Amino acid sequence: MKKNIKEENNYYLESGMIYLKRLTTCMSIMTFLLFIVISLTLFFGLWYFKDKKELESNSKEENISSNEENINVKNYYMEETFVFDNLEITLKHNYTFEKLNNIYSIYNGREVIKIPVEIKNLTYKDYSLNLYYYTLYNQIGSPMDEVAAYFDESLYYAKDLKSGMSYTKYLYFIYEGDGSYSVKFKKGKEETNVEFYIRKPKTNDNQEKQEDKWTL
Repeated sequence: MKKNIKEENNYYLESGMIYLKRLTTCMSIMTFLLFIVISLTLFFGLWYFKDKKELESNSKEENISSNEENINVKNYYMEETFVFDNLEITLKHNYTFEKLNNIYSIYNGREVIKIPVEIKNLTYKDYSLNLYYYTLYNQIGSPMDEVAAYFDESLYYAKDLKSGMSYTKYLYFIYEGDGSYSVKFKKGKEETNVEFYIRKPKTNDNQEKQEDKWTL
């Protein structure tokens, strides 16, 4: 009787061990399969987002390239007349220098370049140059602050022109040394660049003689 009970216990024990091994094997297989599924999900997820990002980047580059290709850029120099925004414009070469005298300006006491600008209205209505359509640049290509608001003859105070009429107003900006300056006129896809060289004449005769002495 005791032998039968012992054999029965051994049977159940062996059956439990076999079941436990099978369960462990199944758990291992399921864990392995789950690992594969997660790995594949991460791989394809990263691939999808990378591909999507590349597509968006390429799309943006194509749009930028397309927009740049559609911009009509024209380049001029002083004394060359061009048409911008239905206005005939000419920057004149007879520029002069003035002092900015305004205690409320950070540029008070600085030298200012004054450039004549001839403008003619080609439209059928009263019209003038929009101040937001042009930007001044210094010798290194950085945008400059215009100081036109401190001078009565500037474009800042220019009124609308009658159809077919013209006037001469002035650009005013800080003199930052001799060199090439430029003005960019831009409206939508219409862009016009005017480049000009500024050279300040020497006014000190002694300085000129001293310079001549050193050049001999």
